[in-house]
Amino acid sequence: MTVNGQLRVLHVLPSHALDKGGPSRSVTGLAEAQAAAGAEVCLITGGRDSDGRDNGGRGLRIVCRGQLPVGFEIPGLALMGRLRAEIRRAHIVHLHSIWNGTVSAAAALCRVIGAPFVVSPRGMLDAANIRHRRLFKALYYRLLDRANLGAASGWHFLDETEREGCRWMNLAGRHDGALISPNGLDVEGAWQKAIKPQATPLFHDGAELNLVFLGRLHPIKGLELQLEVVRLLARRGLRPQLYLVGPDDGCRQLLARTAKELGLADRITFRGPVYGDERYAILRQADAVLLTSHYECNSNTAAETLAVGGLLIATVFITLLALAILLCLPIRRKNLCQLDLERHFVRREDHDKARIFIEIPAAEVKNKEPTAFELNAPAIKLLDLYLDRCRPILARHPSSWLFPGAKPGAHKAPRNVSDGLKRLVYQSTGLRVTIHQIRHILGKIVLDH
Repeated sequence: MTVNGQLRVLHVLPSHALDKGGPSRSVTGLAEAQAAAGAEVCLITGGRDSDGRDNGGRGLRIVCRGQLPVGFEIPGLALMGRLRAEIRRAHIVHLHSIWNGTVSAAAALCRVIGAPFVVSPRGMLDAANIRHRRLFKALYYRLLDRANLGAASGWHFLDETEREGCRWMNLAGRHDGALISPNGLDVEGAWQKAIKPQATPLFHDGAELNLVFLGRLHPIKGLELQLEVVRLLARRGLRPQLYLVGPDDGCRQLLARTAKELGLADRITFRGPVYGDERYAILRQADAVLLTSHYECNSNTAAETLAVGGLLIATVFITLLALAILLCLPIRRKNLCQLDLERHFVRREDHDKARIFIEIPAAEVKNKEPTAFELNAPAIKLLDLYLDRCRPILARHPSSWLFPGAKPGAHKAPRNVSDGLKRLVYQSTGLRVTIHQIRHILGKIVLDH
C-alpha cells in the first residue's frame, strides 16, 4: 500500500560513521538509489542528534539520534522514539547488521507494530564472523533475537556462503526465497568521479609502482603481506610506494614498526582516511589496488576498483596455502589443521635446493597408516612467505601449530579452513561443494598428475 503511488522505505543502520566500515557507504548508496527511483526514503541511525538530507534532497532523509554510552549500540530514548514513529509510517523496513541493540530494538518494534521488515546481516552471519565471540552471539540470539529475526518478512544475503553461515539458527530454511545479491554500485557515477581532474597530485613523484590499500587498518586485512610485496619488489630493483589509505583500527603502529625493521619506512605512506569522491581517482590511477584480507565479505573497495577500471590484486593467503598443501596430498581437514611445525615438517637441503616433507604418524591418521609426502616448489614458496611474514601476525600466543588459533595452545578450527576452501571454489566457479567433495577432486588431480 502506498500514498499517491510513493513507497515509503525505512532503513535502520546502527552507525553511519564512515570509519565503521563498508555498510555506511553501501547502505547509503542503496537508499540514494531508491530515492532517485521515486521512493520516499528515510535512513535512521545512531549518532549525534541531527536531521538532514542527502541525494540533493530528492526524497532521502537521514536521521541520527543518540545511543547509550554502554556499548553494543543500544538506542537512547530519543532514538527509540524516532524508530517507533518512522516504523509506523513506513511501508517496508530494512534492517542492516545484527548483534547490536539498535537493530534488535527496531526488529522488536516491527514485530510488535506488525510492520514488514527485511534483514540484511551485512556479513554478521558469515561463518567466519559467527565464530568470533561465538558464545556471546549464541546467547544474544537465544535471549534477545530469536523471536525478532524469526518474524522477518525476508532476508538479503551478500553471497551464498553468508546464507550458509546462519543455518544454525534455523532461519534460512523459513525464507527459501531469500535474495542473494552483492552490494550495488553506481558504476557510471563512480567512473565520472574517477576521471574528474584532481587539484593536487594523488601520488609522490619518483615511484615506479604506486600501490594502494583503501580501508580500515585492521589486523584482519592482512596488511603484513602488502609490506612483503613492497620488500620483494624493492629487492628486484623497482621503486614501489605503498599508500595505506584509511583510519587506524588497531595495527598502524605495528605496520610502521615492521616497515622500519624491513628498511621500508620511506616506501610506506600512511595517507589517512579518504571518504569523499577522491577515492575513486585514487583507485583508478593506482598501478594496483591490493586486497589481502584474511576474511572479506563483499568488499566495497573491490567493486569500486573494478568499476573505475583499476587493477585489483586480491588473495586469501591461508586458504591458498591450505590448497597448495592439499594439492600435494589431500589429507583430512583435521590433519591439515593439526599440522605441527616441530613434529610434522622435515626440511632437507639437497644440492642447494630446499625440500620439505610432511610426515604424519599412524596414530594421528584415520586409517592408522603413517602418511608422508613432499611439498612441491610452489607450496614451499607459499609456506616460507607465510612463516616469515603472515604467521607471526596471526600467532597471538606461542605455539608450534602451522595454523594457530585465537585461544592459547589452540590450532585453527577445521571448519574455518573448510569454509575458506568452499568460499574459494564458490567464488571461482559458482559451485557449492562440501569439503569432502573438494578432497575427492583434489585426490583425482593428484592421481592424474
